[in-house]
Amino acid sequence: MNEKGVSGVIAGLIIFVIIFAGGLLFTMWLLKNMVQIGIGLMTIAVPFLLIIIGAVLVKKYLLEG
Repeated sequence: MNEKGVSGVIAGLIIFVIIFAGGLLFTMWLLKNMVQIGIGLMTIAVPFLLIIIGAVLVKKYLLEG
């Protein structure tokens, strides 16, 4: 009975350490790649934003003018 409890605690600790280490590594990887991901998103988002802003301005000034 006691040995099962101890092995359960050890297994729990091992799982916790694996999850904790994995979380840390993932967070570090995410932070490292965040800049590249951000640049990628910017290159996708900025043209869309410019197109939308341009369309709104054209509509506004052409319809009013």
